[in-house]
Parts: sequence; C-alpha cells; structure tokens
Amino acid sequence: MVLCVVKTRVMYGPPSVEKALGSLPMIADFCGRLGIAGVVDGLWPIREVARVSHGQVVEALIANRLTSPASVVRLENWARCWAVPEVLGIEPDALNDYRVGRLLLVLIRWSRVIRRS
Repeated sequence: MVLCVVKTRVMYGPPSVEKALGSLPMIADFCGRLGIAGVVDGLWPIREVARVSHGQVVEALIANRLTSPASVVRLENWARCWAVPEVLGIEPDALNDYRVGRLLLVLIRWSRVIRRS
C-alpha cells in the first residue's frame, strides 16, 4: 500500500472587515434627495483644501443620530464601525472632533439666522 501525500496551497482572499450597515444606505439616499449637503455648502462654503465639506459633516451627523444615537464626540469611532466610507464616501479620520467642532462653531454663529428661517 502506497500512501501519497498531496500538498495543496490554499489561497485566502484579503482579510474581511465587518462593518454595520443598518439603515445607512437609506439615510444617505434620503439626505441626497433632500440635497442637505448642497444647501449647507451653499450657505457656508469652505476652503478648497478641506477634505470634507460642512454639508458632508452634517449628513454624517444626521446618519450618526439616526443609526447610533450617542454623544457627538468621537464621531470618528462611529464612522470606523459603520460603513461610512462605503456609503457616504467620507473617510473616518476626516470626521475627527476638531472637524465636527468647526462645523458646530459655524452653526452657533449662524443660529440667529437659522431660527428666523
């Protein structure tokens, strides 16, 4: 009896990353239909060198509040766990506390105008 050992190479694909999807695609579509980013960016334009616009951050905040309501701080961590880059097209590190804070400062400065409309 002859025993043959067959060696096979197993090729694995790239490591998988699991991220929460939930209602994120529906929220992104709804924000797109309403044109939220366009309206916000029309009111408060940003410099050309910015990675994300105020409108994109507003849409990310809306998605955050609807999918995982928690504190606004560390939005970057939420974006890493959810499929934000794939659905909203925003890299998680672009949603750091400093960037969200700059948007909130703009909203505070314009709060009187917003309340009148």
